[in-house]
Amino acid sequence: MRLKNPRLPVQRRAAVLAFTLVAGAVLATAGGQAQPATGSPASKDVAIAAGLSGPDATALAGRLGRSRTGGVYLDPTSGRMVVTVTDAEAAKVVTDAGAAAKLVTYSTTQLDAIAGGLDDVTPIPNTAYGVDVVNNEVLVQVGGTVGEAELANLRAVTEPHGRAARVERVGGTMELGMSGGETIRSRTGRRCTAGFNVRSKTNPNSLFLVTAGHCTQGTGDWLDHGSTYFGYKVGARYPTYDYGLIRHYSASVPKPGNVWVPGGLQDITHSRDSHAQERVCVNGSTSGYTCGPVQVKHWTVVYSNGDKVKDLDFVSVCRDHGDSGGPMFHGNAALGLMSGFNTSNCQAYYQPINPALAWYGVEVY
Repeated sequence: MRLKNPRLPVQRRAAVLAFTLVAGAVLATAGGQAQPATGSPASKDVAIAAGLSGPDATALAGRLGRSRTGGVYLDPTSGRMVVTVTDAEAAKVVTDAGAAAKLVTYSTTQLDAIAGGLDDVTPIPNTAYGVDVVNNEVLVQVGGTVGEAELANLRAVTEPHGRAARVERVGGTMELGMSGGETIRSRTGRRCTAGFNVRSKTNPNSLFLVTAGHCTQGTGDWLDHGSTYFGYKVGARYPTYDYGLIRHYSASVPKPGNVWVPGGLQDITHSRDSHAQERVCVNGSTSGYTCGPVQVKHWTVVYSNGDKVKDLDFVSVCRDHGDSGGPMFHGNAALGLMSGFNTSNCQAYYQPINPALAWYGVEVY
C-alpha cells in the first residue's frame, strides 16, 4: 500500500493516517519534532561510479582470498568501490576488473584473527571493536566507565599486533536505544521506533513490522503512536543479534512500504547490505532524521548492561533512547535497524537488515 497524498502537512498526516507513515511518522507529532536534516534524502539507491558494483567488488575480493585482501569499501569522493589488497599482483587483478585497488599491510585473515582474540576476552561492558577496512586496522573503542585494569586486559590482546590494532578511549556509554520514544509502544510501556513493514515471502498477504529484537523481547501486544493496537510480537532475537518481528493484526491501520523523510516519503523497494564509507540516512522517534557515513562494518558492541551484540554497522549519526529499531536506508534500499548508541560521540550501531529478513523469511515491499 502506498500513501495517496504525501504532501499533507506532517502533523495532519500523523493525525489522519495514524500508523501509516510507519518508520518515524510520529516525529512530527507533539513531543517528537523532526530534526533538521544533515543531508538531502536520495531519490535513488547508491550510485556507484564507473567500475564494479558493491556485490561484484565483494565477490572479487572473495576470489582473491582472505590472505590477499583486507576488505572492500566505497570511496565517498569518487563513488568507486575500493578493494584493499596486500600485493601488487592482486592490485592488478582488481584494476583490470574495473575497481580501485589500495595496497595495505594487513590481510583480512590477520585482522579477523585479532578481532577473534577480543571475542575470547571476557566481555567488558561499554566497549566495542571491529575491523576498520579503510584504516586497515582493528579499532577498539572504550567508554568512560571502563577501568584501568579492564583497559590493560584489552591492550594485552592488541599491543602484540603493533599497528594492526588500536585502542581509543571515547568516553560516554554505549547504550541500548530503549525507552523515551513515541512511535510504537508495547502494552507494558516499552517504547521504540518502527523499522520497516515487511511481508512473508511465502504469503504476501501476511504482513509484519520489523524492529529491534531488544524492543520485542518479552513483550506481547503493540500500539502505534496514537495508542491504537496494531499487532503482536512474534519474534525477538537478542542478544548476539538484534532484530524482532511484530505481526500486523489490525485492518484499520495502513501498512505502507515507505519511510518518512523531511518534506515527504521515501518509497522502500528492496534491501541490501551497506558499504563501509557509504553515506546513509536514518530516522528515529526521538532524534528525527539525519544522514552520515558507515564507519565500520561487523562491529561488536558490549553494551553498558553487559549484553554483547555482533556484526553491527557503526554509523556516525546522533541517536538517543527511543530510536531503537528505527530504519537505516539509502534511497529506496532498506539497510538496517538501530540497536544502540553513544550520545557522547554521535555514534550509533545498526543491525543489518538482510540477516533479519532471512531469519524470519520476510521481505520489504
